[in-house]
Amino acid sequence: MANILPELAKIIKIRGLFFVNFVKNVQDRIVVYFFQITSFPIQLTNKTGFMKLLFLLYSILFILPPAILFASDKDKNETVSKNINVDQYQLIPTEINTDWILFDKINVFKSNQLSYKGFTPTGLLKSDYLEVIKGQVLVMRNYQDDQGRIIDPVEKIEKYYSTPCYAHSVAVLAFSNYTKDKALIESGMKALDVALEDMLSAEMPGGHGDFYTYPVMFAYRLFKDFAEPERLSRWNFMLKNVDPKRVYKQYLSDRNNWNVVNFYGEYLRHKEGFTTIYYVEDCMELQLSHFTEKGMYNEHGNPMPYDLFARHYLSGILAAGYDGKLFSTYRELMY
Repeated sequence: MANILPELAKIIKIRGLFFVNFVKNVQDRIVVYFFQITSFPIQLTNKTGFMKLLFLLYSILFILPPAILFASDKDKNETVSKNINVDQYQLIPTEINTDWILFDKINVFKSNQLSYKGFTPTGLLKSDYLEVIKGQVLVMRNYQDDQGRIIDPVEKIEKYYSTPCYAHSVAVLAFSNYTKDKALIESGMKALDVALEDMLSAEMPGGHGDFYTYPVMFAYRLFKDFAEPERLSRWNFMLKNVDPKRVYKQYLSDRNNWNVVNFYGEYLRHKEGFTTIYYVEDCMELQLSHFTEKGMYNEHGNPMPYDLFARHYLSGILAAGYDGKLFSTYRELMY
């Protein structure tokens, strides 16, 4: 990571990058990943530098915005979504019994958490995270073409899922009332337009359709109140007529974690009434083969990053309200 930080410092204009994932509890919201760097004006000089930027944008545009939506409602400047139900399931039970392999460690942790009195507030508000998103959005807007696509300034092509992630991030700013810039909001909706058109035609950049539905659905849900009826009707038509078999490389597959990402997107599509739950639960059944006895997501030798990546989306499905036949199974795997 040390050799990446100098490049990151050139990329971000905002002081403070907060890389977050979150774990939801019934009574509180916990940010579990956080790091901060000092930032300076953007400077993209070569392909290597831009690929590092893409790595950073993945964390900012793909993971951070959903965390903002589920941030604590105790923040002074909190804007609670009126369209998204943030009531969540408690992932860790009140008591872990001896049937579970790490029961003793979990119970000790929970006991220590209750007795420790040294916690102090970070002082961070939702606006701090929104400011990070805004800075990234304003930078990436410079690379948006007339169709709404985000274009790599070095390779001069659209890369992977940057366009739907851009739409999602602008939608977060708009819905949170953090921006009232009509042109910026339109640029986000334009990105959603073209991302949905690509999904409908199954022509996503780099064959990364598996990663499209997740940010597309978040953008859709947040932009609904901003779109004119004709545009919203077009979005609804495209989302209803997406063909998962053509969009996803890992359609109904247990080959790797790409399938986890695509069926989370399908769950969000189901939540909006565009598809059934059957594909989601079929994939959830298939993915059970990846978990080790200790609950790790086992891919390419069971490294921690692959476990965390898959766990982010699987816990996200539970946090989004999944309560189907595999709820108890996956809740146990997540804790």
